[in-house]
Amino acid sequence: MKTLARALAALLALSPAAARAADDGFYRDRAIELYIPTTAGGSFDLYGRLVARHLGKHLPGGPNIVVRNMPGASGFALTNWLYAVAARDGSVFGVAPPQIALHQAMGLDGVRYDARRFNWLFRAAPVDEASYVWHASPTQSIADARGRETIIGAAGPGSGGAVYARQMNAMLGTKFRLVLGYPGSTEIQIAMERGEVEGTMKPWASLKVENGDWLRDRKVKVIAQSGRARGRELPDAPTFAELATNDLDRRAFGFMTSVPSIGRSLLAPPGVPPERVETLRAAFMKMAADPAFVGDAAAQLLELGPLDGASLQALADETFSHAPDAVARAKATSGL
Repeated sequence: MKTLARALAALLALSPAAARAADDGFYRDRAIELYIPTTAGGSFDLYGRLVARHLGKHLPGGPNIVVRNMPGASGFALTNWLYAVAARDGSVFGVAPPQIALHQAMGLDGVRYDARRFNWLFRAAPVDEASYVWHASPTQSIADARGRETIIGAAGPGSGGAVYARQMNAMLGTKFRLVLGYPGSTEIQIAMERGEVEGTMKPWASLKVENGDWLRDRKVKVIAQSGRARGRELPDAPTFAELATNDLDRRAFGFMTSVPSIGRSLLAPPGVPPERVETLRAAFMKMAADPAFVGDAAAQLLELGPLDGASLQALADETFSHAPDAVARAKATSGL
């Protein structure tokens, strides 16, 4: 934890945002609203409330951070509201659904925003999705999943677990059979224990927090992951891109990695005054170097991988730089 805090402090010292930010008095005696695109509970909410507990003291005037949940439409409800309705003065920001740039690049229905015009403020952590199976399943690897039908539980047809399962079937040759309609990960976990499904997918950070006993007792095995590279804690689980057998599919999975790379990030509406954006970005980086913030995250087993706002903005923009054939392949195989 001390090593991470020292590294973040060094990054902060080099941050242009920290140098340009100034106190114009705006945040004094003001309540700031932080919106979360899901109901209470789960990693979006955990990271959002972690930020809310610590950010205020790093903003000029020490404002209060008020958390509000705005679930709906797989995150589109909050994203569209932030883009078109929310105040543009720096008093409102939200936790970004990590797929918003990807969905726009794919041209999906429901997008009423331009992800490139948001003011991206801070990434708390990248979020790699882990594909995992129950210990009693005959499937214990992607090779096994190519050879037999494996029943996978997921929420709705647009959930990450469902999308990646369809893409693995199309691009990796697996034979996952999706069972949809579970309200959430809790119900899928119960179904796994009952033998109704053999596996599922969710963020590795959430799996560690919610199912630490499963990992300790080896009741589940991670067989693949969604990130650009193998996670430090999952060195034996290949990435989807590694498993692809041709260049187009590797590039399609490369396009999909914008989602875990953006991870748990925060953004403000377009049109916020640039100097206020810099004040917010600088405050986030100060918070990231604060031992109290780092310790609070560690106590909740929440991974941190902070990224400054300017770099995060570039990461979101990069989503739109992929070749059309890779984007088309990712969309066609996603079922979205």
